Amino acid sequence: MEIGRPYFGISSDGQNVDLFTLSNDNGIIIKITNYGGIITSLSVHDRNGNKGDIVLGFDKLGGCLGEHPYFGAKYRTLVYYHNYVVCKLPGIPDLIAIVREPVSGRNMDVFSTQPGVQLYTANWLDGKLAGKGGKYNEKHSAFSWRRNIFLILLIILIFHRSY
Repeated sequence: MEIGRPYFGISSDGQNVDLFTLSNDNGIIIKITNYGGIITSLSVHDRNGNKGDIVLGFDKLGGCLGEHPYFGAKYRTLVYYHNYVVCKLPGIPDLIAIVREPVSGRNMDVFSTQPGVQLYTANWLDGKLAGKGGKYNEKHSAFSWRRNIFLILLIILIFHRSY
């Protein structure tokens, strides 16, 4: 595994922002900022061995600083999602979702230790926001999975244990 840390820019409050680049022996490369943990790129191979970036985002930090739907953001809530209950024991990693993309042959197996998962469907995109390479991002042109512990259930359990 290799780790790089090139300079990416300056945040709106004057802080230096770096872009951590991690790569492994299989040629998978991920780029993550120290500005909110934003994943700016994840390059993986398709069935023919061609590498492609599968993350929506921006080429420069300026795009991350402006108004946008938090592409790649780890610490920000997104606009539209579906919530699913997973029948499993909490705390034990299990396969909870499988995604297959027939054109590229890319596959995603989603594992979680949580009893729920949220599917974000990029419903808010309208084709007006330019991202990487000046490409415009259309509605439903991306998705992401987030594990979920059902906050309301957690609040109920805490309340119940208090009495």
